[in-house]
Amino acid sequence: MTFRSASDVYGPGLIGLVLSGGNADGADGLAYIRERGGLAIVQDPLTADVPYMPQQAISRMQPDFIVPADELLFFIRGLLHK
Repeated sequence: MTFRSASDVYGPGLIGLVLSGGNADGADGLAYIRERGGLAIVQDPLTADVPYMPQQAISRMQPDFIVPADELLFFIRGLLHK
């Protein structure tokens, strides 16, 4: 629900990030963000402690970026400083 609410407020200015997790709620919310023009980032499931949620996000939609866990901080910093 948080992703949906944030997307309704920020629209295409929102960056959504799905990390390791054991259910699909984040995947649904990320798809909602993407449908409204926001940016969708998914942790590479190969680097997730629990890969289910990132895998669901990738299978439900085409994320803008799939990033390994150890690169996420630098990747997001790079996006914010463009």
